[in-house]
Parts: sequence; structure tokens; C-alpha cells
Amino acid sequence: MQVIRTGSSHVLDCRRGVAPDGSRLVISDNGNSTDPDHPTNLATIRPNGTGLHYLTDLQIPDQRAFAGGYSPDGNWIVFRRENGNGAQNALKIVRTDGQGEQTVLPFSSFKPRFIDWGPAAS
Repeated sequence: MQVIRTGSSHVLDCRRGVAPDGSRLVISDNGNSTDPDHPTNLATIRPNGTGLHYLTDLQIPDQRAFAGGYSPDGNWIVFRRENGNGAQNALKIVRTDGQGEQTVLPFSSFKPRFIDWGPAAS
């Protein structure tokens, strides 16, 4: 795992968070919770560290959006949304432009892990 620094935010990239065409990474700012007084938001960034684009705009410190992965067609991103410092979790998807957020699994105490899309249907 590689740490990319953009200003005061620390963001992490991971293999499953790469767009199918390799042009963008999906990341969570403050994703390693180094600053519990700030929320964690979902964003995309180019592999060279430029072009940071936020997909969520969470404002409350105990709200977090943890990056999953891109859909096989590259049009959607799956992520885990947390409230209450992880007490309530939801599985959501959002288009790569930040629009059209949808809930896959509603808020509950269940905490999805290793979030990713499966392979493209054949």
C-alpha cells in the first residue's frame, strides 16, 4: 500500500481501487483516521497524485466513506459509509462523477470488509 500526500490530507491507494483503464484511483482522505476530528471522504485522483476530485462531502467527524473499488465498466464505485465511529455501516455505490449515490445495504451494525466488485459478467 502506498501513501500519497495531497496538502494536509493523507490518502491511501490500493490495487482494487484502480479504474479499469488505469486513469484514476479511488481513495479515502483521512482514511487511516490520523485525524479523528475530521470526517473521511471518498475521492478519485490520478496515479501521479494530481486531479483530486471529491465524490462525497461529509462534514461531521464521525462520518466516514471508505473506498472499495470500481465497477468492471468503470462507471461506478462501491464504498462503505460509517456513522457513529463505525457503530452504523452501509454499503453504497456512487457514479465516478459523485452523482447518483445509491444504497446497496442500509445502515446496520454489520461492517462490510474488503469491498470490491466481482469480475464482469460473461
